[in-house]
Amino acid sequence: VVTQMFVTPWVFFAGLEPAGMYGPMPMSPDELKTLSDTKPAIVFENAHMGGGDPLVEATGATKIDLINFPGDTMDLLSVFRANAETLKAEFGMQSSAPMEHSHSTDEADPFKLSVAQYFLDSAGFHGIAEALTETQTIDPASLSTVTRVNKVLNQTTWPADLHDQAHAFIDTLTTFGAALEADNVAEAVTLSETVHDAQHELSHEIGHWLGDAQPVTADASTFDVSVAQYFLDAAGFHGIATALTETQTIDPTYLSTVTRVNTVLSHTVWPADLNEAAQAFSESLTAFGAALEADNVAEAVTLSETVHDTQHELSHSIDHWIGDAQKSTAEADSFDVSVAQFFLDSAGFHGIATALSETQTIDPTYLSKVTRVNKVLAQTTWPADLNDAAQVFIESLNTFAAALEADNIAEAVTISETVHDAQHELSHSIDHLMEGHAH
Repeated sequence: VVTQMFVTPWVFFAGLEPAGMYGPMPMSPDELKTLSDTKPAIVFENAHMGGGDPLVEATGATKIDLINFPGDTMDLLSVFRANAETLKAEFGMQSSAPMEHSHSTDEADPFKLSVAQYFLDSAGFHGIAEALTETQTIDPASLSTVTRVNKVLNQTTWPADLHDQAHAFIDTLTTFGAALEADNVAEAVTLSETVHDAQHELSHEIGHWLGDAQPVTADASTFDVSVAQYFLDAAGFHGIATALTETQTIDPTYLSTVTRVNTVLSHTVWPADLNEAAQAFSESLTAFGAALEADNVAEAVTLSETVHDTQHELSHSIDHWIGDAQKSTAEADSFDVSVAQFFLDSAGFHGIATALSETQTIDPTYLSKVTRVNKVLAQTTWPADLNDAAQVFIESLNTFAAALEADNIAEAVTISETVHDAQHELSHSIDHLMEGHAH
C-alpha cells in the first residue's frame, strides 16, 4: 500500500503497513519512480487533495478514496464511520483490523472505559498540538505521553458502538507517535491537530455510552478500588482548595479535574463497607463541579474544603478495606496490567532519582508518589512471567518509601537509582508480554 500522507492512519486501521507515502505537494518524477518501484496493489488517496493518480496509472494499483476531515454535512464521527465502511467494502467484512479487536458490547466494562477516558482526557493533547505549532520543535515528553495512553487504549475492550472509532483513534495515535519518534515536525503538527479533535469526539462518545451503561453487579475488585484511590489522591484537591481560598478565582482546569475523577468514582463497584461514603463523596464532587461551572466562587471555596476533608477520609477507609480484603485470584487481565504500567512509567522515578542525587533533599511529594503507585501495583494480578519481577519491584518501592519517610537521604539516593533501573526493566518486560494482546 502507498498512501497520501494525511490518510496514513487508515492504512494501519486496515491492518496493513505503508510501503510509501506521498503528498501534500504534487508527486515529482523521482518520487513517482520510487513509489512505483514498491509495486503497490493499493493506493490510499486523500479525497480532498488527490495526487495519487499518476501512481495509479503507472502501476495499475487500486485507488481507495478516503475522507480526511469533516465538512458541512459530516462531523468527525461521521468521517470515521464513512472511511470504516469504505475499507470494509473494499477488503470485506472479515478484514483483519476490525475482527482482530472484535468484542461484544456485553464484554465492555464501564469502570475500564471510564479509566481509559481519564487517561485520554488528561493526556494534554491540546497543549501538545499548540506547543508543536508554536515552537515547531518536538518535546521528547510528547512521545512518552502518546505511547503510554496508546498502550492502555490498545488493551481496552471497546463496546460495539465505539469499536471502529476507538481503533481509528488508536491507529492515528500510532502514526503520531511514529512522526514524533522520527522527529518529523511537519507531519507531527498535522497529526497533533487530528489527534486533538478525534480525542474530543471519542471522549464525547464514551461519555454517552457510560451514561447509558447499566450498573455492574459484580463483586468489588481490590485492583479497581486501588485505581479509584489513585485518581482520588492524585487529583490535588488540597491545592485546589488552597488556591481557591487565596485567589478567590476559579481556574478552568479545576472543573476538568473534578469531572474526570468523579466519572471514574461513579463507575467504580464499591464494597458494601465503602459504598455509602463513596456515594456521598461523589455527590459532594458533583455539587463542587456545579459551583465551579457556575463560577460561584464563594460556594466553590466552601465545597473545596469539604471535598478535601472527605477525600482524606475516604482514602483512609479504602486503605483499611484493602488491608483486610482478599486479593483477587482471577487470571491476569491485560487492561489492568496496562494501567499498572501507565502509573509505573508516569511516576517520574528518573526525575526523583536525579533530584535526590543533586539536591540531597527529600521532597515530601516523593513519598506520596511512591505510595500511590505501590498501592496499585500491589493489587495487580500479574501474569506468571512477570510476577517475580513485579514483586521484587514492589518490595524495592516499600524500602524506598521507608527511607523517604525516615528522611534517610543517603539510603533514599541509593534506592532511587535501583527503583529507576528496575522500573525500566519491568516496563520493558510488560511491553514484551503485551505484544499480540491488543483488544
